[in-house]
Amino acid sequence: DLMTLLQQSAAAGEAAAAAPEGPGFVAQLQAAAGNFGGMVAGHFQNLPDLFTSLFAAIGALFSGALAGPIHILTGAIALILAAGFAGEFLVNRLMATRRDTIQNKSPESLFETVKLVSIRAGLDLGGLIIFAVIALIVARVAVFDPVTRSYALQAVFWIVFMPRLVAALLRFALAPNRSELRLVTADDPTAKSLYHNFTTLFAVVGIAFFLRALMEGAGTDAGGTFRFFVGFGVNAWIIAVIWKARHGLTSIILGDEDDPTSGLERMARFWPYFSMGFIAFNWLLVQFTASMGFDALTAGRSLAVIALVVFAPFLDTMVRGIVSHIVPPMQGEGPVAEAAHMQTRHSYVRIARVA
Repeated sequence: DLMTLLQQSAAAGEAAAAAPEGPGFVAQLQAAAGNFGGMVAGHFQNLPDLFTSLFAAIGALFSGALAGPIHILTGAIALILAAGFAGEFLVNRLMATRRDTIQNKSPESLFETVKLVSIRAGLDLGGLIIFAVIALIVARVAVFDPVTRSYALQAVFWIVFMPRLVAALLRFALAPNRSELRLVTADDPTAKSLYHNFTTLFAVVGIAFFLRALMEGAGTDAGGTFRFFVGFGVNAWIIAVIWKARHGLTSIILGDEDDPTSGLERMARFWPYFSMGFIAFNWLLVQFTASMGFDALTAGRSLAVIALVVFAPFLDTMVRGIVSHIVPPMQGEGPVAEAAHMQTRHSYVRIARVA
């Protein structure tokens, strides 16, 4: 009845009042900061163990305890690379006429530029795909030991294939050696600097991933210390690249606009600094959440976000270039027609940015 319900409600209220209160927000924040500081200090304290584990894994590799005799592993890697490069060379020879046509042709419009760089990227990626397929086939047929095959393929993938794949994608956007095929408005020093730095970065990352695989296989994994310092080095490298190319990135965002809006000028000026700050904040946030035991923000997801932030200027410039190509010409004359045309163009750009 009603009296029973009222008594139960009162009893529940008294029990809730008597229950001990949890720590406040300030106390939780202090505890989280303490956990973060302890995690960072622990990683630095584990540096000797990290180097010991790394050298032990390399020693196990050369002694043959990890992937079989080192000469067999080296021979397997050499055989896979030789077969893959031979297949890629044959494909490039078959496509030599098409490649020469691209080299000798100068585009006259945005559509022709996109078409030429797309064909060139398709040729590069086609050669890489043939390289990967032949490498897998040769590894399956010629390398009998599954452990040796696994480490040979990991070495080829991380150290050779991945940096070349990134280089092909960067050539698509930056065209470091042919400014007329460049999809973004960037001078030669900026394009070449971004191309060489990011290609070298992914080569180093590939070596790091292969070393991590060796450490895991040898049972000498140093916990999260290796990931911590590799992640710190990668993020610091990206920030240094953006700082070096900050003026070039501003030019990329501005594009070839004859009369850029004040908003575009402000975004072009602050975007490199925002990118550097965001990358540092993102790394700190990932490490902070990891120290609290949350795995929602993984390194892979944060790397995807960083890639989106870094390449946003290229996407924005390409979007505006495509919009300039598809927007119909101005109808009529005078300031009203000009304002309507610019408003239409800006609307297309905003829709494309949201997409």
